[in-house]
Amino acid sequence: MMADSPKRKGPGVRREAVLDAAEALVLDTGAAHLTMDAVAARAGVSKGGVLHHFPTKRHLIEAMLDRLLAVFEADSVVVERIAGPGLKAQIHGWIRLAETPDPKVEGMAAALLSAVANEPDLLSPFGGMMQQRLAQHRAHPDYALALAVRTALDGYWLCNALRMGPFTPEDHTAFFAMLHTLADRISD
Repeated sequence: MMADSPKRKGPGVRREAVLDAAEALVLDTGAAHLTMDAVAARAGVSKGGVLHHFPTKRHLIEAMLDRLLAVFEADSVVVERIAGPGLKAQIHGWIRLAETPDPKVEGMAAALLSAVANEPDLLSPFGGMMQQRLAQHRAHPDYALALAVRTALDGYWLCNALRMGPFTPEDHTAFFAMLHTLADRISD
């Protein structure tokens, strides 16, 4: 077990710890407080340690967004592999995936906040990803219904991730039951 210790304390781990600290900082104090000094203090490293991995705040925000985008892209692959190419099956797959929120992804919402507040041009890959998710189904007769369900899912995720909604367990259950009901209306 001792042989693993240096690996855990390597540069990749410190880089991830800095990203984790930046996300926590934004969620706790707001995107306006995202500074290299504040991130260093939160991560328990020197400012030079932060600057080693992220020479500018823009680089830090890009890395936060890249990490979030990688998770979303991996989720897309999983949903398509499990659900298949059909629109109805994919929408049900996205609903099932969102029913059990991933706390790591929810914390990454800080990346979106940081970009909106500091570097809005960095959000364009997310716009492309969002358009791509359903674009292949644009000609489907129930495309608008699928789009409404996907948008509701994204809104629910964002409200939870940004700690904006006091959703009770009953609200959660009712919301996802309704989304499944709506998805059932999508033709195969």
